[in-house]
Amino acid sequence: MIYLISLIFALVSQSNNEFLLESGKVGYFYRSMPIEEALRTANEHYKVEKGAISLEGTEVEVWNVSSSGKLLLQFETRDYDSNKSLWRIWVISDKYKTHDGIGIGSSILEVIERYPFKYIQVEGSLSLAVEGLDLGLMLDGSSVPDSWWSNGMKDSEIPKSTKIRLIIVI
Repeated sequence: MIYLISLIFALVSQSNNEFLLESGKVGYFYRSMPIEEALRTANEHYKVEKGAISLEGTEVEVWNVSSSGKLLLQFETRDYDSNKSLWRIWVISDKYKTHDGIGIGSSILEVIERYPFKYIQVEGSLSLAVEGLDLGLMLDGSSVPDSWWSNGMKDSEIPKSTKIRLIIVI
């Protein structure tokens, strides 16, 4: 009986972890995971296809991880990494959430109610940095007033309703 209860608990915990987002980890995958292991694991649960994304004018090879025709994640390695391990994991799907329920579609306000605010970074796009969550929280810049860009880019002037549009496990 105890074995059966332990087995059920383990299965429930495993299914909950499939979409768990943590610092350095998303679901079954973690930063610096050997790419062969990541691809093997991904192929057990999802569909995986090689693809490419454009980053600052450079085409970068990625592996697209999808389920039921919907893109969930993208894996990126570094060209010069002889070990070929995951460098960045791009979280595309809103299924992935932290223990606190933070994920794609969460607002700045929802994030800073749970994690201490550090700063808004402007480097190609807007990203939110908070203490205790080592993830790239990329923001939807369309809700930021045009005047913000020319008036000193003060963090306090970005609407707290601005949503996370992409998460990068770094």
